[in-house]
Amino acid sequence: MRFLINEIKTTAASLSRVPGFVLTTVFTLSLTLGVLLAAFSLNHLLIFKALPYPDAQNLILMEQELQEGERKYSGSQYFVAQKLMYLQQKTLASMTMVFRSSAILASLRDKPLTELSYVTPEYFDMLGVPVVLGRGFTEQESIDSNTASALISEQLWREQYAADADIVGQSITLGEQQYKIVGVVASSFAEPGNFADDANSQIWLPWDFHGQDEETWNYVYSQTAAIGKLLPATTINQVSDEFNALVDPIFQQNGRVGHAKNQAIIAQFQDLQVAIVGDNKYIALLILLGAGALLLIACANIVNLFFSRAAQRQRALVIQATLGAKLKHLFFDIWLESLLLCVASMVIGLVIAGWSIELLRSVASHALPRLNELSLDLTAIAFAGTLTLTLSLIFAVITLKLINHKQLISQLQSSGKGTGAQVNSKVRNTLVASQICLATLLLIVTSLVMSNALKVLNHPLGFEDENLYNLRLDVGEGYPEKEGKMQLSRDLLAQLKNIDGVTEVSRASNAPIRRGSNNTGLFNNDSVKLGHFSFVTIDDNYFNTVGLKVLAGRGYNQQDIIEDGDNIVLSKAAATKVVAATGDGKGKIEDIIGKAVYSAGGDIWTVIGVVGDVYNHYNHERTQGAMMYFSSSRTNFIIRMQEGNILAKTDILNLLDEHFSDIKVWRFSSIADIHEQLVYQKKLTLWLSLVLGIFALLLAAVGIYGVISYNSQMRRYELGIRMSLGAKSKRILVEFISESFAPIAAGFGLSLLLAVMLYTWAQQHINQWLSFDWLMISSCLLALIVIALGACYFPAKKIIASDPIKALRNE
Repeated sequence: MRFLINEIKTTAASLSRVPGFVLTTVFTLSLTLGVLLAAFSLNHLLIFKALPYPDAQNLILMEQELQEGERKYSGSQYFVAQKLMYLQQKTLASMTMVFRSSAILASLRDKPLTELSYVTPEYFDMLGVPVVLGRGFTEQESIDSNTASALISEQLWREQYAADADIVGQSITLGEQQYKIVGVVASSFAEPGNFADDANSQIWLPWDFHGQDEETWNYVYSQTAAIGKLLPATTINQVSDEFNALVDPIFQQNGRVGHAKNQAIIAQFQDLQVAIVGDNKYIALLILLGAGALLLIACANIVNLFFSRAAQRQRALVIQATLGAKLKHLFFDIWLESLLLCVASMVIGLVIAGWSIELLRSVASHALPRLNELSLDLTAIAFAGTLTLTLSLIFAVITLKLINHKQLISQLQSSGKGTGAQVNSKVRNTLVASQICLATLLLIVTSLVMSNALKVLNHPLGFEDENLYNLRLDVGEGYPEKEGKMQLSRDLLAQLKNIDGVTEVSRASNAPIRRGSNNTGLFNNDSVKLGHFSFVTIDDNYFNTVGLKVLAGRGYNQQDIIEDGDNIVLSKAAATKVVAATGDGKGKIEDIIGKAVYSAGGDIWTVIGVVGDVYNHYNHERTQGAMMYFSSSRTNFIIRMQEGNILAKTDILNLLDEHFSDIKVWRFSSIADIHEQLVYQKKLTLWLSLVLGIFALLLAAVGIYGVISYNSQMRRYELGIRMSLGAKSKRILVEFISESFAPIAAGFGLSLLLAVMLYTWAQQHINQWLSFDWLMISSCLLALIVIALGACYFPAKKIIASDPIKALRNE
């Protein structure tokens, strides 16, 4: 042990005499190791680590799919089908239903909009929900019991109720309904990510109070799902078969109405972990591959540093060999030096990884699932230790290959021409080619991802989102009659117009862009489906307020709103689809004005107009901008302000306090903020890709320059002789660059081959994250070529520009 301690002290003292080598090695390695460890932790969490629930491997997400001929529509669920399975299933150990919503917490002074989960009692045992106080739901809150109980989150308990130890038994009011608090859910509970677009629940309520119609086949909901726990020896396919046999026959009797033919409800059940992670595992793998490529580039740079270090230590190694040191003793000295550097790099890398994870959790919690569970666990630390040992051995072995032990003694009398230790040209070429290959591959991937992000970020919305706001109000139960609500809507509209700076106000069921959508199908009179479109209900001033241009026909007028008639307006994309599905497909959008279209239930609508498309990133891939607009009067308002004026929530609250004291603000936000949230993931992806690409370029530039510079130093004597014999500097320079560029070209060729293979794989798994852009890719490759040429040119130019006599003297 004393011997080892002395060796460590001696090695550390030796390294202290070369601070530049140490700082460069540790900085390069620690930075890349930190990124790699964060990427490893993310992949371990998403792909291998089990969900934090009891018997997580037996949990399944139970969703439904509407099959219509060869087409399948997923993402929306029938309550009636879900409840039927819940009551009659026999293949599951247990099953729970979940519906996500939000409501005004009226019992608090500021009446915040609060995220809710309506659940059946099985939810708490199945997911092992920890409680700080009280209990979870039991048979007392079972389905159809109508027991008004509630659990609140620990966060809500601490922030709004000052961690009151007597909170259990107190009441809270949501909307008009009062509930008795029976428990507090611990903050350590990781809520299933079935609803990735929602914030975590703050209150859990019994299923009976969700307020939706669960006895009809006419409505579907996107914010509901069921979770099941498999019985021993039961498979997902068996549960799916039971669902199909139980639900579809009843759907065939009650659900197939009007123009919707050849429909079926089928199970879309899958492992809960697979459902939560989804395609994000491929994104995580891509991040890991990028971090791994950076590490390999960094390692190539460090190998070159070790070569230089070995050349520097050559005479010391010769003396050791002369005094009887064996090859294994020399290896131990080199390995110990490498190990100390790698350990120091890994310690700093762990700190960087911890910072990276915290940054990832703060900026990407809505972009990737399970990030609240992400941390540097024992697996990551074990991986770090293994990687440290492996890298130190690799660096030591490669450095040792440079040393010919049998010739060390004779090198004591070396002439000094060049250096005593010279790296084989194949090794140098391999280093250059590998760095170019990895850097090029990384740049191609990041350019594909950046192109996709820029495509989304630069896509026009179809309207001006600045100075535009969305206001949703909660009118409570004070206006039960339709006429009363319509009059209230008109009164609110008139008062909102009186706010300073307001230029236009309209009513609509939803904001022009948002997360989520309402969808329905359109058919012609022969029951041929014309398309499946998103829709929104609006008033006569909506298109003017939002700024959508009427391209054909007309928009709605006041008479349409009063009559609440059967007219419909289509977006250009929807009209184009309808035209394509009728006749010979060569008609114009103007041709459908006045035509009748039909709903699945047989309702008849007359097309009166066509307007411009709205780009909603959330559902554009599915809808391609196809939208329908129905006339209606609502208490959700779209407000346009004068340029330079800002509408604050306090302006709305003051107006309500003065004229409508019983009405609350449900949700208020600017359309620009909504758009920012929708594209946030793409912005994050763009910046991460940009940083990764720049880092790859810098590492590649330093690495290639280091190897070429080392090569030029090894050839100083040769170049000096050629210049002394009268060779032209220009010719020598061209030949040197040509020879140096050969491995660079080989690296480019290999990277392009790998890029084609990777792109083929990516199209099948993460195509929505990639966009092929020749300009972007060409720019990245051109930047790398320029850097490579510079790395070849400047080292040779430095020698050629010097006095040949100095080169011959090795000065």
